[in-house]
Amino acid sequence: MNTNFLHSATSWIQGFKERYLAGRAREQKLRQATDMVVKIADPRIRRVGRYRKSLRAPIKEAMAYCDHLVESLPGPVCLSRRQYHKDPLVKALFVSADNLEEVLHLAQGKNTSPDQEKAKDSVALLTMTSEEKTVFRHEQHGDVVLRDVKKRTVNFTDHRILASSATLDKTKERLKGRGLEVMATIAMEQIASLRGDLAELRERREYLKAMRKMLNGRNRTLELFAHRDHETVEKLQNLETLIKEVAEEIDLLRQKIELPKDSLALLQKIMARPEDTLTSNKKTLRLDWMNVILSDKDDNKGNTIALAELSIKDELQRSAVLVAFKGSDTRVH
Repeated sequence: MNTNFLHSATSWIQGFKERYLAGRAREQKLRQATDMVVKIADPRIRRVGRYRKSLRAPIKEAMAYCDHLVESLPGPVCLSRRQYHKDPLVKALFVSADNLEEVLHLAQGKNTSPDQEKAKDSVALLTMTSEEKTVFRHEQHGDVVLRDVKKRTVNFTDHRILASSATLDKTKERLKGRGLEVMATIAMEQIASLRGDLAELRERREYLKAMRKMLNGRNRTLELFAHRDHETVEKLQNLETLIKEVAEEIDLLRQKIELPKDSLALLQKIMARPEDTLTSNKKTLRLDWMNVILSDKDDNKGNTIALAELSIKDELQRSAVLVAFKGSDTRVH
């Protein structure tokens, strides 16, 4: 009885300790992510009281989203000259085995130390641009040869190897961090753009005020020696209208971005809806050996490949897959 009690108590204490340490680790990770995001987006946010508490829920949402996005990436697939001739996916992504080796060489860098030259396993994210175009080719259907059949081909260019690490877990962690960096950078761009607009409007207001002062002086001079110039008076009236309109625009922008709390609100909005900034969709293609896209009518032909289609703000789009390769321990950004 006592032995069972002691065993249960020990197990409970051990479990409690593990949960406590895991909780502290999560909190530390959340704090580090918050500091990183704020530093990128707008360091002035630190002036806002309890800003970490305000960002806690949005950044947790963004972190969970990045976790799901990275875990859904296909791969890793092995990259090597031998694999180029064995794996339909690898063959589809590169125009030749030499092209594959060139991409790996550029990723690993030309200046490697003797220790780095020793072969190591590396895992990374391979991204590239996919380009589709129309071609015309011959096709045989039974005994009949059809000419100038319209087809679509896909080619992959501008290969980039990112977040290279020694293990898959480390690479995934780096990619999750990069997802947060992307969102923070988008926030920074929006904040900078709004501030730039505000600065331009203020400069425009000062210019209009200077023009008003100059015309008022001219009008005063004419009144002292002759009579009022109606054209000048009309210009002054137009200037007053423009100054009023610019002042209203300035007031609207000031409400959006002038204070650190405004930057915080914008950052909260972006982090709370990460899917508006960064998306990943699975894309499957059935291709023949020349990267011609096959239709459902082409039964038992070609090979099906799976890629992720990454998109930032529906502007920058890249095909992606996790890859593994032998080489130096790269540090590719």
